[in-house]
Amino acid sequence: MLNLYFELLPFIDSKDEELAELLPHASSNPQLRDLLGLKDVKSVSEALQGSDVDLLDVRVWFGGLTAGIAAIRRYAIVRPLLRPKR
Repeated sequence: MLNLYFELLPFIDSKDEELAELLPHASSNPQLRDLLGLKDVKSVSEALQGSDVDLLDVRVWFGGLTAGIAAIRRYAIVRPLLRPKR
């Protein structure tokens, strides 16, 4: 559904008030794009559960996945800062 929304977005008249009531606000588009990118997380997660996966595959897939999704990059940067010191 999000794929279709972003494909049609350039053709949607943003000044149409009736249509604007039905569509998400323009300020939520970056968050929706992040959500759309999470479908890649599911496919990578399923692939990693296979029996023929080695550690190099994990590193390559996870590295490629985090490079493309801003939400994961933010979490990966903040998370180590939140760990208590031993």
